[in-house]
This record gives sequence, C-alpha cells and structure tokens, in this order.
Amino acid sequence: MKGIKGELGEMKIELQPDAKPIKHHPYHLNPRIKEKVKWDIDWMLAAGIIFPVYESDWISPILIQSKKDTKDIRFVFLL
Repeated sequence: MKGIKGELGEMKIELQPDAKPIKHHPYHLNPRIKEKVKWDIDWMLAAGIIFPVYESDWISPILIQSKKDTKDIRFVFLL
C-alpha cells in the first residue's frame, strides 16, 4: 500500500480516566466509493494492518477524502 513503509507498529490511544464511550452510526457512502472502501479494507485485513473487532463500546465512522490529483481515497477516522 502506498504510504506504508518499514515496520508497522501498534498504536494505543490513551483515554482520560473519566472518558465515556461513544457510539456513532456509520455514514452513508456513494456506491462507487463504497466499492473502493471495501477493497481497501479487505486489503488491509489481509496485510494484517487492521483486524476485526466484534464488540466494542467505542464506535466511530470513517470519512472518505479524495486525494488531490489522483483517483485514490484517504480514510479519515474521527476519534
């Protein structure tokens, strides 16, 4: 995947002790973009970059940003 270089590390998000879980519903995606998003997610799953989580108190939707001068897309996560 373009932009992924070298060893991948693990990222942890430190929460404030009084943080309350937030769940947001996914945003609707254009069917054309949705197909590309599915392909990218499948690729990242197969590459071990991401993994499935079946239960979580924290759920955040993705936003999709078109990259300048290309047909590629960028995932934006609201944390």
